[in-house]
Amino acid sequence: MPTTVSESSEGAFTTRRAALGGRPVGVVVAAAIYVVGALYGLASLAAAGAATFLGGFFWNFFGSYPFPGGAGFTGAQILGLAVAYGLWMSYTWAWYSVVILSVISVWGSFALFSFTPVWAIVGIVIGALLVWYFLAPHVQAAFRTGYNVPWKYPKLP
Repeated sequence: MPTTVSESSEGAFTTRRAALGGRPVGVVVAAAIYVVGALYGLASLAAAGAATFLGGFFWNFFGSYPFPGGAGFTGAQILGLAVAYGLWMSYTWAWYSVVILSVISVWGSFALFSFTPVWAIVGIVIGALLVWYFLAPHVQAAFRTGYNVPWKYPKLP
């Protein structure tokens, strides 16, 4: 993988990869989305916890109940930050994590189809695109994996 523009003979695509430290552009975007999602989740958890605490404090002086599911939700957000770090550092376990979590996301979106069909379709499309992208040969090469897929990818410019 070229690390500088002068080593490249493949054009603009390799120039962008060189500017991102050899990472594919989509991997950097996925890592950023994982970070934003995790930080948003932690912020909403903090807001819900503060509202629960303050509501309990003002309306029930003798105690308040913690936000239900807070520990599991916090763990999921920390997992999201860990996966983002793994994507940024091109760790193989992060590639497997994204593929597995995306497949689970598609499966879960099918389960939500009867409640929110529009968001279920959005979840299915995003999860399927992530799986398709992370199975691309140039992305697998960046993560040092070698899973053979039964379809052909188009040549990138």
